[in-house]
Amino acid sequence: MKTRALLCISAMVLAVSCGSAWAATEGASNNFFGIGAGASNTGTGGNTFIGGSAGNKDIGSYNTYMGYTTGHDHTTGLGNTFIGASAGYANQDGEYNVFLGYGAGEYENGSNKLIIDNCYTQNTPPTGWCSQPLIYGEFNNRVVKIDGSLTMITIATPSDVRYKKEVRPLDASLDKVMQLTGVSYEWDKDRVNGAGYKTGKQIGLIAQEVEKVLPELVQTDSNGYKTLSYDKLAPVIIEAIKAQQKEMREKDARIEKLEKALEMMEHRMAALEGPGKTVALK
Repeated sequence: MKTRALLCISAMVLAVSCGSAWAATEGASNNFFGIGAGASNTGTGGNTFIGGSAGNKDIGSYNTYMGYTTGHDHTTGLGNTFIGASAGYANQDGEYNVFLGYGAGEYENGSNKLIIDNCYTQNTPPTGWCSQPLIYGEFNNRVVKIDGSLTMITIATPSDVRYKKEVRPLDASLDKVMQLTGVSYEWDKDRVNGAGYKTGKQIGLIAQEVEKVLPELVQTDSNGYKTLSYDKLAPVIIEAIKAQQKEMREKDARIEKLEKALEMMEHRMAALEGPGKTVALK
């Protein structure tokens, strides 16, 4: 049995406007504030819905919605966190999602997703909202994608030898680097529409070509598209430079040896051609 109450809180510097609220009595540890918030809840627990119609159809558990119509159409999933007006609005049965921002994940119906963006500034509704969010992640796959430029003072990668095993020097690095081809290109705007794909001339490598030489540097996503870890090229280039320097030192040593031999021959020729010497020619 649901009861309807008028909630009005005020204390010193905090003031919350009075409004209608639903308070579910069947479920354990539910908190619903706002007209229509948790209106369909029939006893599941651990939910907190704040905002008009937040979680209006929700009968799941351990969901947290904050904002007008957040999680409005969600029904049976659990463990979601939607913050921002209309965030996760049409996510019907997803679980363990985190959507942050105005309209974030409004039409995302999956699970284990992270979406952070101000989604009403992009594209055309309904399916265009947040189709290319600023930050997108998959908790189950431990993947995060940023659609834009990222500036950081320091980037650190775990590299302690205690984390590693089967450590071996890289082989044939110079030969592998020589097989790579740096290219210039432009992004195909018919295939990529994110703000991070800048217009104009770009430079880089082609993942499919790198994969033939250094497959460890290339990853393939669930749609078959490939990404390249440019940072992992550094150790390959280091070893290639060292190999090249070794070749150059060996060549220099051979040249020096040839120069000394030539100098000795010149001295002998000069001695043979000196005064009082006769050189027999055959």
